[in-house]
Amino acid sequence: MAQQEGAAPKAVPPWWEPYAAEFPSWTAWRAVSGLVYARKDDTSPPVVVHGEDPVDLRDQIIRAEAHLEHLLTATP
Repeated sequence: MAQQEGAAPKAVPPWWEPYAAEFPSWTAWRAVSGLVYARKDDTSPPVVVHGEDPVDLRDQIIRAEAHLEHLLTATP
């Protein structure tokens, strides 16, 4: 989704910067527990994944994207 005019850019945590361009429709954060989370923007219900580190989070996002694609293209 394109950024809305006048909207502030999403803050990207430094640990997520190497992957942020690959997943522009995801917002990432680190929880108090130390796990890292990401949420796909504009989804309802929210699509949220978590991982132990940024590489694991990237893998979880790839799996979630594949699952969403499958749901969108599946024949009822």
